[in-house]
Parts: sequence; structure tokens; C-alpha cells
Amino acid sequence: MWNSGGAEIGQRGRARRQDNGGCSKVCQSMKYFPSEGKTGEDKVSLRKRSNTTGAQSGTPTGVPPGEVTVRATLLRTLTLVLLTLAFAFCIRALPPLMHGVQYLAGTSAWQTLYDWFGIQSSLGREQMILIGIMMVCFCLALVVQGVGLVLWARLRR
Repeated sequence: MWNSGGAEIGQRGRARRQDNGGCSKVCQSMKYFPSEGKTGEDKVSLRKRSNTTGAQSGTPTGVPPGEVTVRATLLRTLTLVLLTLAFAFCIRALPPLMHGVQYLAGTSAWQTLYDWFGIQSSLGREQMILIGIMMVCFCLALVVQGVGLVLWARLRR
């Protein structure tokens, strides 16, 4: 009984795949430029007309205005890393900031974090403090970068 039901389901599935040319519904919906009846020049002209910027440039595809290029993403990432390291260096170099970190590391809330994570050794405590410093520096760098991007966009208009 179980085998016959499984065979029927398997046969129905194969029949569906054969009807669709071996593609599922998702695969069929992704066929943007069918090759039947179109030359290579027609395909390029379709791509040019579908360009969201509206310009008929020599490139087949353009970058829409809301999209971010790979170059911009790499620059943003580099900026974020450099800002994070700069803030971490400021904590290390400026005595008032270092004393603030030492004060926070001595609070009962920070001691509770040691207990929650089961940190017993002094090396583990130092690593936990360093992780906290880097997380705060990263979040601060993220905020500064976001504000900088908004200001940059306003200046470009």
C-alpha cells in the first residue's frame, strides 16, 4: 500500500517536470529573454530599454539610483574598519577614556556578565573587556558613518 502511493506521487512529479520542460515554476519565471526569434542585438536593445535610469548607454545594464556599487561597499567597509580602530586607539591613548573603561569593568553589572559567561580567569576577563571595547567602538563607528553618509548625500544635492 505504501509503495503504490509513493510510486504514484513519484510518477505525478515526473509528469509535471516533463510538462514544464524540466523546470519548476520559479525556473520558468526567471526566463527573462527567451532566445526563440530574437537576435543578439534584440536582446541588448531589450536590456537597454529596461535600464531603470532611462539612459541608452553602451552598457547593457546600468546601476539604478538606489543601488550601491561594489566600490562604494568596499569604501564603506574600509571606512567602518578604520573608524573602529581609530576609536579603539582613542580609548587606549586618552587617559580619561581608559579610566572610564576601568570604572565600567569594576561595576557589579560587568561582574554579573563574568558570571553569566562563566569567566573565571584574569585572561578571560581581559578578553571580555576587549570585546566590550571593540563592540562599543564598532557601534560608534557605525553611527558616525551613517551620519556621514546622510550629510554627504545632502551635500551632493
